[in-house]
Amino acid sequence: MTSLLQSDFQGEYEQESYEAMRRRYPGFGVGLFEQLQLRMPGVFAGLRFYYRSNSPFALDAFAICKGLQTEFAIQLDGDIEMICIWDTDSHIEIGDWYDQDPVTVALDYIRQHYLVMHSV
Repeated sequence: MTSLLQSDFQGEYEQESYEAMRRRYPGFGVGLFEQLQLRMPGVFAGLRFYYRSNSPFALDAFAICKGLQTEFAIQLDGDIEMICIWDTDSHIEIGDWYDQDPVTVALDYIRQHYLVMHSV
């Protein structure tokens, strides 16, 4: 397990395949992973997917990206329609309150913050 996802009193993180996540989570922001697969295949290849068992967050989708200079996490929250991206030093919450499509904002954030010094 990574330090970016810590199990606690609100549930345990369990790893799942991309396909299992797609079947389980049809909610807000799910197109982000498809776009990463198409536009940033190196980032997508580094993703490991998780769900949170026995938790109020059990329906959310989580992913950790390893293999870049900085490891980062993604959470898709269908209840409040938000994409969260974070690492040990930064955090952003993206939703419909942005002028642009949230998936586009998330892709730009990943490109600017995690691919600046790493070609994928």
